[in-house]
Amino acid sequence: MKNLVIGFFLIIAIIFLIMLFSITSGNKIEFTNLPNLTQTPGQPTISSDNPIVGAENPKVIIVEFGDFANQTSISVAKSLNTLLEKYPDDLAIVWKDFPNTSLNPQAQAAAVAARCAQNQNAFWEFQKLLIVNSDILSSDLYPAIANDLDIWQWFYKRCLTKENTLSLVQDDLDEAYELSLPAAPSIFVNGQQYSGYLSSQELEQIIKSALNDYE
Repeated sequence: MKNLVIGFFLIIAIIFLIMLFSITSGNKIEFTNLPNLTQTPGQPTISSDNPIVGAENPKVIIVEFGDFANQTSISVAKSLNTLLEKYPDDLAIVWKDFPNTSLNPQAQAAAVAARCAQNQNAFWEFQKLLIVNSDILSSDLYPAIANDLDIWQWFYKRCLTKENTLSLVQDDLDEAYELSLPAAPSIFVNGQQYSGYLSSQELEQIIKSALNDYE
């Protein structure tokens, strides 16, 4: 009987470790044409810490410095997500946090919440739900979104209080200041900077121009 009990708990421990590994390792897209962006002065860096979505070998890379509590930034993020669906083989989006807590105290908390979803490979799904609920950001909202996405709550809630999660957000914020970006939204399209509101039509024209330059 004792051996059965030990065996049962051993199986539980193994399952726990497997789930932990799957959450912390995650699959990452390896892009093949990033060197110009990562090594050029005055351009944002791109690393495995950044949430990235899109084509594996994109012709157009958009680095998006965004703020979940800024409605202009939300509008641009929503448009970019739609354009990614239109250009899935050509476009990749890299997210950078640029929260302005002086305008909305929830800006940083929302950024941290999304990064915790990233730990469980759910950043972009979480981002889309933050966009939908951007007018009701609160400490109660983030675990509720995580629950809707079937994110493992124990790890998620633990992540929300970790200093290294906050440091990811702070690193992006520091980089935005180093690049002298005025505010969110600020984007780089194949290295070309744009700041402020851009309509979906304007963003698509910028993408089309970048595609023409690529060819």
